[in-house]
Amino acid sequence: MDAVALMIWFAFGAVGAAIGQGMSGRPVAGLVWGALLGPIGWVIVFLAGDKRRKCRYCKSPLAKGAVKCPRCQTDFREPVRRPAQPQGAPGETRITY
Repeated sequence: MDAVALMIWFAFGAVGAAIGQGMSGRPVAGLVWGALLGPIGWVIVFLAGDKRRKCRYCKSPLAKGAVKCPRCQTDFREPVRRPAQPQGAPGETRITY
């Protein structure tokens, strides 16, 4: 009976690690929560969300310290270019339709 319980406990942890890797990139947290709480831990890992930095264009998760997006090849060393705002007289409100 102890061997079966140990295998079930290990399986809960493994499933939690898989969920943690896929959802938030944190397999160790998934392993711990899954092993401690089983299916309840899976829900916690699933709802924890992804805390990784995302690409500003394609929204794919980035590795820590990445300088290029692996999906769209955006280089993060270049500054973000913003369009120039039209200049008006000070205090003038512009309405655009």
